[in-house]
Order: sequence, then C-alpha cells, then structure tokens
Amino acid sequence: MMIFTQARLNSQRLPKKMVRNFCGRSLWDIACEKLHRLPFPKEQKYVSVYEPELKEIAAQYDISIFDRSEASANSDKDVSLIWEICNLPFDRYVLFNACLPMLSENTILDFASCFKDNEYRSLFGVRPLKDYVWNKEGKLIHPPGTTMLNTKEFDEFPDRQLYLAAHCLYAGQCSDILNNIQLGDFSVGYPAIYPIKNKIEMFDVDDYDDFLIAEAIYDKFDKSVPW
Repeated sequence: MMIFTQARLNSQRLPKKMVRNFCGRSLWDIACEKLHRLPFPKEQKYVSVYEPELKEIAAQYDISIFDRSEASANSDKDVSLIWEICNLPFDRYVLFNACLPMLSENTILDFASCFKDNEYRSLFGVRPLKDYVWNKEGKLIHPPGTTMLNTKEFDEFPDRQLYLAAHCLYAGQCSDILNNIQLGDFSVGYPAIYPIKNKIEMFDVDDYDDFLIAEAIYDKFDKSVPW
C-alpha cells in the first residue's frame, strides 16, 4: 500500500498557496513533514509533484518523490491523469490532502489502518452535518419531521445524521484510478465512509480568507494535538 500527498502551484483561487509563508513555513513543508513522520517505510511514502520548487522542499524529508507530469499538474477532470502516481507498482493507495494543515498524523494513521484492516474497496473521509438543509424552493429536506430548530437532535437521534465530504482523506485501489474510477459508483458502501468529528482538522485552505483563518489558529491547535 502506498501513502501519498500531492500539490501544484497553479491554484486559481490562491496562486502558489502551497509555498506561501504560513506561520514561518509553508503548507507544503507541513504536509511533507507530516508524511515523513508517518511510521511507514520510505518506499511507501510519496509526494507527487511537478514544479521544481515543490520538489526542492520535499527533498529535505525522508520521503520518495514521484515526478508528476505537467499535464497532471494542470488537469482538473481526468482522474487517471491527476493521480497518475497510481501507475507505480502498488495495489492500493491512501491519499491525504496537503491543503489541510491541521489534519493530524493520528487521524491519517487511523484512516490508513481502517482501510488496511477491512475489506473496503475504497474509503473516504466525511464530516457530520449537524444542521438543517433546504432546497431551492425553500422546502426543508433534512431532517424530516422537524418542528423546531435544535441541533442537539442530531446527537439524540443518530438516524437523522448526514455526512458531508471532508475532502481530506481518500483510499482505494490503484487499478480503479487507472480506469478513471476515483472512489466507486457511490452506491451503498462504495466508497465506505470514515467520519471525522474534529472540525478544525478538516479546515481546508482553499482561498485567501481560508489561508488567513488557518494561520490564525494553526499554532494554537498544533500545540493541542499529539502529532
């Protein structure tokens, strides 16, 4: 099994966000160090990068570097191209998102163990949705039978729980990726879901506002989590 993360510098919403100064380092430094510290052999730990600037940072850590193609770094839709690293001779993969600086090593490890120890074809990180949802016509579609707004109901009635994509942890078969199947057909159990309760861990740096918020809380959160 391979565990990897990847990055590129051509983000449209926040150009070069992975190498911007972030709390005296960079998001990419944090991701590479996180991968370096995971208790897997170097031969199983990869970063997939195209730009020399990203490779130079990754080379400071005891991890393997996959030479990502320019086409992969610029693709948004072709799964087999975006994750071309799955051409390496591994049967399964675990991927963590490098844009989540607060995602802890413990969570990554637990996710990888959950995938390894079960018969899941694919596994995907999700977060609990403890809120109310309307459609565009203004009809409340979740939870059913609501008569008042009280988010404690989601804890008292677990059958009402919904989950949102966390976009932080992915696992599956390399052969599926090469066949342009990212996680499955999204039927029941395919992919299996892995709920993550800590909302700060799932904070995704997507744009400039996210960057500022993450910078403001990173050091405080970092010291409170046993990485």
